[in-house]
Amino acid sequence: MKFPSLSRSLRRPLLCLSFLLLLPASAPSAHEGHDDEAKPAAASPAAQGLPQRFSLSSAHYELVGVLSGQELTLYLDHADDNRPVQGAQLSLSIDGQMLKPEAHGEAGEFELALAAPLKPGSLDLSAVVQLEGRSEQLQGKLELLPQPAAADEAQAKPRARLWWAAASLGILALALLAWRSARRVGAGKAGAAA
Repeated sequence: MKFPSLSRSLRRPLLCLSFLLLLPASAPSAHEGHDDEAKPAAASPAAQGLPQRFSLSSAHYELVGVLSGQELTLYLDHADDNRPVQGAQLSLSIDGQMLKPEAHGEAGEFELALAAPLKPGSLDLSAVVQLEGRSEQLQGKLELLPQPAAADEAQAKPRARLWWAAASLGILALALLAWRSARRVGAGKAGAAA
């Protein structure tokens, strides 16, 4: 049996489906530099996945820390002229946990690998600088924000659901059009046979 009219009857639904599938790809969008969407508030460095920074200072010293995952790099400078401090010993406390950073690279540079990632929140920091028989304490806080992976995942789920819903509606529309066309062809053949 040949069904030449059936293939002809499916042309229109298939053409409509093709058009519907191309609509999201051809949606007009602004060119570079002219976004039509509302811009979100500037994200913090942590929300962008960048290293977080903190600084502690005292009368004589300034300590800047850069936290990237579980790696902590510390830079110790003289507060008055920003010169790196040479030959100093440094100890650090993060929320009561005592840590001993090791001197690394240039003068005034220290590194520390944390055993576990720090928990987000406000963390108390305390550092003790020992140099030439004298010690000085620096104190401050680190506001550690959650990593962006959880936020990205939460935003991705509604988008995926929207695409699945749109695809389901498209398939349903195609099935409805195919059924309707097949029914018309069948009705036309039945009327012609009578």
